[in-house]
Amino acid sequence: MPKTAAPLVTDNQLAGIITVIRHPKISLTLLMATLGFGSSFVLYTYIRPYLQQVTGVSTAGVVGVLVLYGAFVTVGNVIGGRLANRQALGVVAGILVAQIVVQLLQLLLLPRPGWYLVGIALLGLVAFMGNASLQSRIIMTTTELAPAHTDVASALNVSALNFGIAGGSFVGNAVMSYAGLQMLPLVGAVIGGVALLVVVLLRRIN
Repeated sequence: MPKTAAPLVTDNQLAGIITVIRHPKISLTLLMATLGFGSSFVLYTYIRPYLQQVTGVSTAGVVGVLVLYGAFVTVGNVIGGRLANRQALGVVAGILVAQIVVQLLQLLLLPRPGWYLVGIALLGLVAFMGNASLQSRIIMTTTELAPAHTDVASALNVSALNFGIAGGSFVGNAVMSYAGLQMLPLVGAVIGGVALLVVVLLRRIN
């Protein structure tokens, strides 16, 4: 079977990427997306060992917990989609604050029998709630500053979210290895706090 060459970035695409990211409002929005998304995955990537080793949930029980998480992710996506219609930076900031609070609550809820179900539900509710608002904002901002490259900005936003997932997982692994599973929510909240600082910078240059 012949090998297929990996797709190459054309000069026009590269020029579009450079044009997009040279605008601080766009590059900071992408950074905010990376940090905001990554903060949730510090804990979620390792939620199975956390539940088994810290909370004491059985293997079969973890499966049910993940189903609960997925159900609340769906609810969060619906709410997030409606909030995205407002296209306001304040909406994104509010979601980030909710993520930080929920991460901190995990320190109290996840280790406790029974209460961990509340923690997981809240975690799922806010984990992806900001997706639609972030996509809406990046398109709106690029339409204002670089209207010919909205497709590039949209693709970069997806890449930023994926980078957040990878980065959050990497940080989570380091925390788990050197500080212990119980520190995962706290570190996730700290990263969310950094994302909130990016929101402050965006407000100043708006």
